[in-house]
Amino acid sequence: MDKTIVVYEDRTYRHPVLGKVMRSTKRYKVYDESEQAQVWDLVEFCEGCSVFKTKYMYLIRVVKSSSV
Repeated sequence: MDKTIVVYEDRTYRHPVLGKVMRSTKRYKVYDESEQAQVWDLVEFCEGCSVFKTKYMYLIRVVKSSSV
């Protein structure tokens, strides 16, 4: 997948009935035209028009580069 990065969003929340702490993960395919993002970078992205069937997010900037 050229010019594409996969971003994971982890979310923790408390279950309304059980009171248990739940964790969910969501994956986004983000269009990175300049290919500036690397593995483990913290990135900022936004929703836009669909590039492909599952790719509708666009990279705004790399907030923090990884040291890996």
